[in-house]
Amino acid sequence: MVWLRVGWLVALSGLGGCSLLQPGPAQVVSVSDDGRYVVSSHDNRRLILWDTEERWRSVVSRNANIYSAHFVSGRDDTFLWQDLDDVVHVQTVDGEVLESFEHFPTYGHVMGSDLKTYFSSDARFHIYKGWGDQKEPVKTDSEGGQFLGTLLNLALHEDAGILLSVAEGADWDKRALGEYGPLDDRRISRFDGPVVWDLETTRPLNKLPGLYGKAHGDISPDGQYVVAAGENKWGFVWETDTGERRWQLANYWYGKPRRDVEVPEGKELGDLPPEERLRLDRLIDIPEGGREGEEGHLRGAQVGALFIDDEWFVRVERRSHFVALHHIDDPFHTAFLDLGQSPYPGTDRHIPSIDAAPASNVLVTGQRRPKGGINVYRFDPETRALDAVWTPRGWFAF
Repeated sequence: MVWLRVGWLVALSGLGGCSLLQPGPAQVVSVSDDGRYVVSSHDNRRLILWDTEERWRSVVSRNANIYSAHFVSGRDDTFLWQDLDDVVHVQTVDGEVLESFEHFPTYGHVMGSDLKTYFSSDARFHIYKGWGDQKEPVKTDSEGGQFLGTLLNLALHEDAGILLSVAEGADWDKRALGEYGPLDDRRISRFDGPVVWDLETTRPLNKLPGLYGKAHGDISPDGQYVVAAGENKWGFVWETDTGERRWQLANYWYGKPRRDVEVPEGKELGDLPPEERLRLDRLIDIPEGGREGEEGHLRGAQVGALFIDDEWFVRVERRSHFVALHHIDDPFHTAFLDLGQSPYPGTDRHIPSIDAAPASNVLVTGQRRPKGGINVYRFDPETRALDAVWTPRGWFAF
């Protein structure tokens, strides 16, 4: 039944006007740590490998799970993908297949550099470690839940020994760790928001509250922090070790709530003027093109939060060509970076066709429907500029 749904989505995208000369928009993109290679899985089942240095591209498969493109953590030349016979392939950019195994249809998966550490999600956001006879459940605590236009966001940090999972879900607080287990039977999962897991024991270490609905997150390169943002227009930074919130990220228009507000007797916080209850002093101007009614209108709903450097990360706005730039030591955004409009980046949905390689300061996005290419950007930490370096279309990949 799962793959019937995928096929239905593919058929709809074809009816929506995708040219037969294009592979359709990239549902998922993944970039190697060195920033050279990108692998993308598209909504008409194409899986494409891109070389950003030599500027070539190659169709790896015309029969791929459209959500399965993923570069292996810690390996610049090895990526994952799954075919429609439910076989996961681990192969190099030179075409050598290192491993293949039968598995359930994946809706998000990651693999460690040892090619043995493997986590994956099914359509109900259940998480499993391993494959075949070694497969074991990590999170199966919801009876219902189906694929609803977003993936389980998984991020692996081998040096820190942690896995981050971020799924669509309610805003359960940290008490979920003490009162419930990730394998307990219940109708609604208590572990669908941002959760940090121990790689070895697969036990949840910290539940990170504050978000609900569709969300996306990332682990800092040093493994100390998690950043996540979502459609509820909020964003946060937490400590991975303790799960404590470091920052609530500033709203683009309303700044941050003041913590030292004294509310006069007989009044409520909302009765006070904005300058008394909010920090507005460090807000920067909304860029031209990002104001209400304009093409890149900054609505506040986010589809991505990604590190593009050791200390810098971006919040990716839905249906906008702007991203907000943050330093890890500051809850306020310091700039709005323009991804450009030709081709327009694929930020129009909550399956974020966007990825980053902070070690090489590379950011990659798909292109807005019906384009089938990718946009490659490079961030300069010194100047804080983000420049498009390659924006190939996908014309030949039919």
